[in-house]
Amino acid sequence: DNKTAIAAAGGISVVLAAMMVHKGHVRLQVNGCMVLRSLAMNNNNKTAIAAAGGIPVVLAAMTAHSGHVDIQVQGCKALGNLSEKNDDNKTAIAAAGGISVVLAAMMVHKGHVRLQVNGCMVLRSLAMNNNNKTAIAAAGGIPVVLAAMTAHSGHVDIQVQGCKALGNLSEKNDDNKTAIA
Repeated sequence: DNKTAIAAAGGISVVLAAMMVHKGHVRLQVNGCMVLRSLAMNNNNKTAIAAAGGIPVVLAAMTAHSGHVDIQVQGCKALGNLSEKNDDNKTAIAAAGGISVVLAAMMVHKGHVRLQVNGCMVLRSLAMNNNNKTAIAAAGGIPVVLAAMTAHSGHVDIQVQGCKALGNLSEKNDDNKTAIA
């Protein structure tokens, strides 16, 4: 499969190097996040991207270009795929400040449907970790998810991902259950 072939050929390090050298180039950051999102659909690549420093590179792109919605969407998609079914990456994303970066993106781009869907998706995945449940709530994540669901009540994908995020945040966490209710 191409995801495996690209990684085996050194593609992860090449993409990350390009993103680091050209931090100010919006189109490169969007496309770099898109490549990492795609490659992270492969479990071995999730580990390789994290080991190569990919998580802070994605977060740096999102932080440097907070007003650019396409970088925020692709960054969230990359973080979502990196964290899906990978406990180490869930922890690494949170430790690198990923929760606050995702929440900031959701707050800045409240009206952007794709961002809200993908932001909720990342929070859903990260909230499968008990420490992250607490960190997301402490960072104000519960009202951000609820605001996305309220503002976009007619958009089923936001409702689905928002419900999944709230479900994971509340599972085995009485404080979060109270905050959500």
